[in-house]
Amino acid sequence: IEDGLKSGHPELEKRLLFVVTCRRRNLQEAELYFETLETTLRSLFQAMGSNLHMLNVKERLKILHDFLREDEEDVAMPTWEELIDSKKDWRNLIVPYRFAQKGAKNEMCQLGETYTQILFAPDLPNSLDESKTLVEFSRVDFPVMITLDYAPIPQSGVLEKLQAANMDNQRTINSEQENKMKNNIYSGPSYIRTKKKEELEEAMEQIQDNDEHGFFLGFLIA
Repeated sequence: IEDGLKSGHPELEKRLLFVVTCRRRNLQEAELYFETLETTLRSLFQAMGSNLHMLNVKERLKILHDFLREDEEDVAMPTWEELIDSKKDWRNLIVPYRFAQKGAKNEMCQLGETYTQILFAPDLPNSLDESKTLVEFSRVDFPVMITLDYAPIPQSGVLEKLQAANMDNQRTINSEQENKMKNNIYSGPSYIRTKKKEELEEAMEQIQDNDEHGFFLGFLIA
């Protein structure tokens, strides 16, 4: 641990926020859902030697303020009751006074005195090492903000996507074979297409045999 601290960046503070949303018919159902989820997640985090701290409204407003106004001095956030009594708009305490696009191609955002650039990676590997991905994204020499958007996909949805990909791949194989026959070339499908077909069929069998589900996961790194 001491070696890690020496090689790291003690001037940078890392904060990890776990934000969960749900759709329920009323407030009571939502509260019950979050109470059950919190109990389950807390036990899992404690098993890893970590913990979860439930934030109240004031703490959440403070984090949003620091997130968007990191260049400003520390301020005391009012309570939700104080905001209601004063009839002030809480968004005026959070959102920067100045927001502008900068750069030759408007590739940067200016939030107060802070300049931010967001990069989009349209292609990612088929699988990511969960034990290294976030560590590598955050182990940089400058402040970075990482958000993860997660949405579960039912098994039927995963199978439909895999089946559609497999059909597209098979059509490509058939087209390649027809072109080869027209040119009097007699050989099997290309290695890339054959390998992709095997991977897709193996994935579909694995999902059905193990009753697995999928999920969409989006990274936003600023």
